[in-house]
Amino acid sequence: MPSAVVWPAALGFLAAAALGCRAGDESKPPCEAQPAVQALVQVSDVVNVGEGGESWPTTLVVYQLKGITSLDQPLDPDAMATEGEKVFGDEFVDKRELVAYPSTADKLTRDKMTVALKPNTTHLVVVAHFREKIGSAWYASMAVPPNTREDQCAAVAEDEEPRLPCLYVSLERSELAGGAFAPSGFELSTFETVCAAPSTAKKKPKKKKKKKAEVPKVPKTPQVPKTPSTPSTPSTPSAPSTPSMPSKPTAPTAPKLPGR
Repeated sequence: MPSAVVWPAALGFLAAAALGCRAGDESKPPCEAQPAVQALVQVSDVVNVGEGGESWPTTLVVYQLKGITSLDQPLDPDAMATEGEKVFGDEFVDKRELVAYPSTADKLTRDKMTVALKPNTTHLVVVAHFREKIGSAWYASMAVPPNTREDQCAAVAEDEEPRLPCLYVSLERSELAGGAFAPSGFELSTFETVCAAPSTAKKKPKKKKKKKAEVPKVPKTPQVPKTPSTPSTPSTPSAPSTPSMPSKPTAPTAPKLPGR
């Protein structure tokens, strides 16, 4: 693939990692090599347009930061053009510059570069120095995935090629798009690479509290059911008594004669 991007100080993570992470290598402790990301740059044939409508090369700067609070407010393009390091203050760690050239009919600018990370780097910010800046479409940022160092060293220890996280950069006219995810129209297949997942944070499984073993209770011996009592024989009903004869009526007394 033709290269149209100039990157000073080539960085060889894979070779360094192979020395520092391979099992059985006693020359240095494991994982001493710097972790890395790969910057994928795709440039349109119309970019950084000048007064006459012609395309010009674009200077890109990749900043490494240990924090992201400096991006709580939009960056000042004038301040970034003259004193980019001071804009980020104590969060600034390192920076790299490259020049991206416009694509032509016979030469496409699609290139990948390895960026070695400093030990305390947590975020990357890529800035394009366009002649004309539109809003905030001249810079993009990404968080470095957690466990990048551990994942890359573990891959090398297993004789596998590490998958590096990707910093996507797409330049067209006076706009930069990208960051941790490929922007619309980005032709990843032309780079012939595989990117690590944007986030590889590994959540530690929560430890379950061990329950105290309870001694099972011995079940009570079931009681033998009582034998039901035999029902008593019903008594024979007594014979009804003979009704008594009614008494004879008494003869009425004769009335007494008056004066007697």
